[in-house]
Amino acid sequence: MGQLEQIWIKRFHRGPMDPVGRAELHRGAGRVGNADQGDWRQMALIAAAQ
Repeated sequence: MGQLEQIWIKRFHRGPMDPVGRAELHRGAGRVGNADQGDWRQMALIAAAQ
């Protein structure tokens, strides 16, 4: 079973990412307010080593 540890939002293209407590997602568009919204990679999941 996986666990969500952190959500990040990118303010602008090639810009820094900021941690947020919650995010709204739209199918086919990704995270609302994210600079790359609607791009080919709408979300990245990274697994931590156990």
